[in-house]
Amino acid sequence: MNVREIFLHCNAHTISSGENIRILFLILFSGEKKMRKIAVMSLFIIAIVASPVMLRAAQWSLGVTSMYMFWEPSWNGTYDTAEVDPFMLYGAIGSVSFSKNWTFSLVGMFGTGEGRLEHEYLGTKTEVEQDMMRFDLDAILSYRFHERFSFFGGLKYIDWNFDANSVTVNNVPANNNYDDHAGAHGMGVGFGLSYNHPIIAQKLFLIANVSFVYMDLYYALFIQGTMQNQNFENDQNYRAYGFNTTISLSYYFESLSTAIALGGRYQRLSYSAVDEDYYNMDDDILYGITFSVIYYF
Repeated sequence: MNVREIFLHCNAHTISSGENIRILFLILFSGEKKMRKIAVMSLFIIAIVASPVMLRAAQWSLGVTSMYMFWEPSWNGTYDTAEVDPFMLYGAIGSVSFSKNWTFSLVGMFGTGEGRLEHEYLGTKTEVEQDMMRFDLDAILSYRFHERFSFFGGLKYIDWNFDANSVTVNNVPANNNYDDHAGAHGMGVGFGLSYNHPIIAQKLFLIANVSFVYMDLYYALFIQGTMQNQNFENDQNYRAYGFNTTISLSYYFESLSTAIALGGRYQRLSYSAVDEDYYNMDDDILYGITFSVIYYF
């Protein structure tokens, strides 16, 4: 079952006009960029609030999640050297299970950190200390088709940016004459498989996920140098595609109706410029340790 069929099947019981949803998916995969954004948001709203089946769900859960993240950002290819210190992402996770085999989940994570870059141009060496920000939001619908296997698909949104907080030009502080900030945001789709293996029956589980990701991203960069002719401002649209994988051990405390999970995550996205690539983007790679606490009610 592909991502289109998942959403169509989920809403078929409660939305009288399946033709409208079919049109939204046609727009999502073949329409113009502006119309695709409208289609994505429409499907997102439908998935969350338009199904009375979900409101009659057998089980809900709510929890907190975190990740100690190592990030090798895509702009490594833009500068001579670009580094990001590891930092924490924090967030919330909620899910609802219905019709025995269906689960809808919403996960949001946010974090701030620090980074640095170096670049030499026409004999001028610039070193920049940066403040970083990253936000991720995932809406996921999964279907369990086997005791240990599930298929899942959904929507993904990311937003990140960096700002210069300390600048050195040829080893001389230049904070008053230099500004460097950039950011990117975008939406996309993902789909994949999940596997769970009971280690201790009804208590301890090994859970592994692997998924394919496709996104439309908008990236913008602004640089103001120490001389007027060093000013630079540009933006670029990218298509990003790649994969995301997670593995974790989850233990369920029956007396507390609570599960804790400890694991790891690895994601790699490749960038393809829609037009001429101004920034020579590298692959965007993140990985790290994850930890979650989830209460079931």
